[in-house]
Amino acid sequence: MALLAVVQVFAASACGAGKAMSEDAVEISATVRDANTRLDIEWSLLNRGQRPLLALVAPLKHDESAGEQTIYVSRGEDGAVVFALRAFAADGAVAAQDRIGAKPLAPGQRLQGKAHVALPLRSFEPYRSAADIATPATVRVCIGVIDADARFPHSARQADGGMATYHDPALVKLQRVVCTAPIAIEGRR
Repeated sequence: MALLAVVQVFAASACGAGKAMSEDAVEISATVRDANTRLDIEWSLLNRGQRPLLALVAPLKHDESAGEQTIYVSRGEDGAVVFALRAFAADGAVAAQDRIGAKPLAPGQRLQGKAHVALPLRSFEPYRSAADIATPATVRVCIGVIDADARFPHSARQADGGMATYHDPALVKLQRVVCTAPIAIEGRR
């Protein structure tokens, strides 16, 4: 199994800015496997804190131009390749169109998911053009979380307690981003 990392929610991570939640802890673990024409990513998020959270784990496309992409691919501030499920802010010249869904994560609850990224790697994140990325030996997986009671414009609550909203600066300011340590890609030749 690939390296598993346990982290607390933190401020201004290498994966993206976030706001500290000192009394809440989130454990993240992930594996990344080379499946010849794609990378298969499995992740797990555990709320070890006392407050309910929403995990930003469901990119919602306003069009189908991204095809089967189920996770964002970008470079972190340190240049590392990051597979992320989190909010991104549009620059001032771009209207918010891309949306993201959030799933409830109660105290003690574990949320798991799978994602796939086509090879060769291309960056994929809201409001930015895609670019080729060389497949590295290690990657990080990052997920954004927000307080379950957070309110901001243009969000719609769902029956399961989750929500759907646009990527925007207000959401980026509310989110805390948790990341794994670097993970070796299993089966990489």
